[in-house]
Amino acid sequence: MPGTSHFGNGFGGRKFSTTVTKSATNVPSFSKQNLVIVGSGPGSIRFLKQLGAKGFSGNVMVISRVWNSEWMEHIHKMRPYYPLGQSRETILELPPEQIHGARERMPVGEFLRNQQYEAVQAVDAFNSDQLDCLEGTVTSIKKNGSGVAVQLDGGIIIHTDRVVFATGLGPERDLASTGAMIVNSPTGARVVQDENTTAIKSFIKAKDYYDEKRILVYGGSATSAWVSENAVIKGTRQLTWLSASGFEGADPNGNNSEIMEATEDVRKIGRILSVEYQGDLETGSGLEVTILDSNNKKGVFQVDKIISAIGSNPLQATGIQSILGAQLYNELLPVHTTSGFFAASADFSVAVTISPVSGDSRFQADFKKLMEKLAKDTRIPPSIASVRASADAIVELMPVPPEKKKDTNRSDSVVLTSDQYHFLGEID
Repeated sequence: MPGTSHFGNGFGGRKFSTTVTKSATNVPSFSKQNLVIVGSGPGSIRFLKQLGAKGFSGNVMVISRVWNSEWMEHIHKMRPYYPLGQSRETILELPPEQIHGARERMPVGEFLRNQQYEAVQAVDAFNSDQLDCLEGTVTSIKKNGSGVAVQLDGGIIIHTDRVVFATGLGPERDLASTGAMIVNSPTGARVVQDENTTAIKSFIKAKDYYDEKRILVYGGSATSAWVSENAVIKGTRQLTWLSASGFEGADPNGNNSEIMEATEDVRKIGRILSVEYQGDLETGSGLEVTILDSNNKKGVFQVDKIISAIGSNPLQATGIQSILGAQLYNELLPVHTTSGFFAASADFSVAVTISPVSGDSRFQADFKKLMEKLAKDTRIPPSIASVRASADAIVELMPVPPEKKKDTNRSDSVVLTSDQYHFLGEID
């Protein structure tokens, strides 16, 4: 529920003393710096761990809308060894003796265990009275003097010195955002069939969503390759993989070579012009898709489902721009360090890891510069490795008194216990 404090959930539930008020007019003064982290995924965990290792002495509150990675858990349950697009070498935190098998690419289950391990390391890097977690949705951010007021759903306002957004990609771009005409719309019971969906939503669909269905995947990225592989695994009768710009980015460093080989005859270059729901709009099924191919010729496909894997858009209603407000969002500047790249306000009171702004064209040159620094198998913008590099970059610039620095190796001896697996649930 909104505003619920989580002790024992996720990061271990260490108490945090940042003032929470119902009014933005009563801004407390702090004797030491306070920080809010928004998000609970790889970027947030990495940021928290590195911040603690550096010796941050202020109070930290982690705010998250959810405390799990539902779509990854679902993939793991459906196919335990589903491989991520990066090797374990580039994102591994678990000690080598805890890793089993010789597969180069890290399976989802192994990644989830790795996340749990790093989350425990993050908690262990802080004193018991520094850290707390809160479940809620951040609805707006307002600069308040030299600090920031963080508004949550339910009317809660948290006053802090800095806020770091280490959230995911933000709202996915749907098919309509490409300019494709959606001729009509389903009504009633047909709406829940979700015949025209997006990548992340598709990963948590059950097998019957795909079984013996005609699936059209739209997009040319590594994500679209994973979506296509997921559709094949779950029994699609006919796969069509369409991209408006080609498939050059779908197989970074050969990581998705298997699905690329398997789909060689069903990949087509073209853009979707229109989609029309077939049959009765309440009880029918099926979609008619009109495309314009690379030779400027129109074509028509009859499919059961469309899955768009065409990236994210921070400018959509629920994106990072709506939370920060247009003025503050437009003030964000690219910041490069030896570790990576992130976006921040001029006074560094608001910082954003790369994922939430990944769809913004004004940061594309910065993404390219970051990609060149990363290992070849992680140059998938924004990859898990690039998100971690972005978190490291923010920590690199966080002010920490030299005398407060901690031993960066102190958490290497952490051993997970059964009650520390709440963060992402039990993983077999």
